[in-house]
Amino acid sequence: MTCRRFAILVSFLLAIAVSPLAEAQIIYGSPPSINGRIIYQNWKLTSGNGGGDTILTQVVAPISLFVPVAPHWELHLNSALSRAKLDYGSTATNVSSLGLTTLRVFHSFSEDRLFVAAGVILPTGKTGYTTTEAAVAQLIADDFLSLPLKQLGGGVGLILQVGGASQYEWLLYGGSIGYTYTGSYTYLKDGDSYNPGDEIVVQGSASAVGRITSLDLDLSYKVYTADKIGSDQIFKAGGVASAVITGKYNFQNGTLSATLAEILRSKNSLQFGSALRTEDQQSNANKTILGAGLTYTFMPQWSFTVLTEYRLLAANKYETTSEKYFGKSDLFSFGGGINYRDPGDRFALTTRLVLSSGEANKGAVQHSSISISAYELSIGGRIRL
Repeated sequence: MTCRRFAILVSFLLAIAVSPLAEAQIIYGSPPSINGRIIYQNWKLTSGNGGGDTILTQVVAPISLFVPVAPHWELHLNSALSRAKLDYGSTATNVSSLGLTTLRVFHSFSEDRLFVAAGVILPTGKTGYTTTEAAVAQLIADDFLSLPLKQLGGGVGLILQVGGASQYEWLLYGGSIGYTYTGSYTYLKDGDSYNPGDEIVVQGSASAVGRITSLDLDLSYKVYTADKIGSDQIFKAGGVASAVITGKYNFQNGTLSATLAEILRSKNSLQFGSALRTEDQQSNANKTILGAGLTYTFMPQWSFTVLTEYRLLAANKYETTSEKYFGKSDLFSFGGGINYRDPGDRFALTTRLVLSSGEANKGAVQHSSISISAYELSIGGRIRL
């Protein structure tokens, strides 16, 4: 595939390793590859009313495999091992899971201007939670925390996606539409079968590429069908619109980048009698993310990275005195790491340390605010076969 055009396609496909083959099957220039990482996070949550500390730890080992099986045909496998532990007072709860496994096949045609993708989500994750395990899963999924694996399990699923990309002088652009079918699974141990809503997403992307700078814009909008227990509709998540702008500046020994992301959420629909009704006040909160990074090569094959990020989760639309009110939350992160890439570019190694602090649920009356402190250690690598 054409290098720049394929980069746009990859942004739609959400693939982790994207280079094609060596020898007769070469499409883009790289052989099959394996990416892996071990991430350890420790979160300390302290209630503002003098309550005890809650400690949440998560160890995640994501792995991805990329195999170009034929010219213009690619196979991607993604999965992750995880272990989470929640300590509160004298109670400790552990939840271990392989995580959902995704297997996808991509095919490009029409001189790489168009693509189709199809895949399956294997139900390898944790389901059938006990009450205490469900509390861990719900805390992991909360928006005011930034964990590497937010969903521990689910049912079987199917993925379909079509799209295209093209180039006009210095402008690269494209779009896609995708559908994800999510099957039923047992959320609570001995509970009813739960069927989460399916997802439809429309995406668009454009990149302005200069000699030493680039500017990328990614837009998407997701809509969901209703969640069901049996044949009864119990919940429908509101639509989610997102916009991400990323700028990069390349200098002699490195790259400087900055990112702004805005996520806008619509109202949910809740069960009311035998039908769904849009909620009176919006319980979903919008999110803003600001990030910046610097990568500098200080020796051949060796570089260091410095990064910073600010995440702002707005308050929901309930009154501050309401039991359902959840106040504004923010989280500031700062860190860096060392990277190594061998001379043949067949092996790469990265390390990272990130420190975070913030506060959740500011200004609430019925519930106190939550002080947040966290750290992350990770090591990962890529091998090209």
